[in-house]
Amino acid sequence: MAVSKYSIHDLSRMEPLKAKDYPRFNMPFECGIDFGLRMSSNDYETKKFLILEKEQHRYQKVISDISGNDIKAHKNEPEQVVKVIRDWFKPTKPEIPRHKEIWLAFNEFEFDYEQILLEDEYDPKDINSLTFSDIIEYMNAWIVKYKKDNNNAQQAVSSLADEVVN
Repeated sequence: MAVSKYSIHDLSRMEPLKAKDYPRFNMPFECGIDFGLRMSSNDYETKKFLILEKEQHRYQKVISDISGNDIKAHKNEPEQVVKVIRDWFKPTKPEIPRHKEIWLAFNEFEFDYEQILLEDEYDPKDINSLTFSDIIEYMNAWIVKYKKDNNNAQQAVSSLADEVVN
């Protein structure tokens, strides 16, 4: 938290997983730690926060002290989560692709990732079959390949467009 200039916290998971269970408060706890960090020193005053919720004002029932911050609702729709986060980054990252491009890439990754796990004899349904750092390695390798493949495709389309125009 101390090294990142961006902070994203999704408070929509403050509900019990099963009836009569206690809710998990990891996300609001981490959000509180991050706020404390920002308030502890001028070194963190430029840190940007995005707080996600499933409904626009639901958080006010349980954690009203965060009012006045950038809080966006995503309606528990994964594509909407991508759009909200992408739109939040747009002012500071003008080169960021449109959310539909990110969403399509994510879905391609999901499909490819399952195939990779099966090829490597992992169970794609077992969330604990790989460590977090292993998953990040798979993601990084996939992103490199995806960018290369799409750059080649974009160059081919650009070349074809040049031929059509000339």
